[in-house]
Amino acid sequence: VNAYLNFFDINELEMLCERYLGEFESDTDFVHYWLEETGELQSVNESLRSYFDAEAWLRDAVLNGTFNYLRVGDKTYVFTGW
Repeated sequence: VNAYLNFFDINELEMLCERYLGEFESDTDFVHYWLEETGELQSVNESLRSYFDAEAWLRDAVLNGTFNYLRVGDKTYVFTGW
């Protein structure tokens, strides 16, 4: 919450709670968590999975509005897009 409030108004707190996906050690940790939870990477042939670029995937997801994240200190806080 404190990380979010550094960038946004306190009146948006309800939106924060609805959109908050979690705290992660890094942005790529989130990507691996998300793909595991949703099963999205399962459709890719196992021999090709090692070529998956988590940083590029997250960059594209942020650019298209699917996710947003904040890095505060050594933590990454992820939210659904807005």
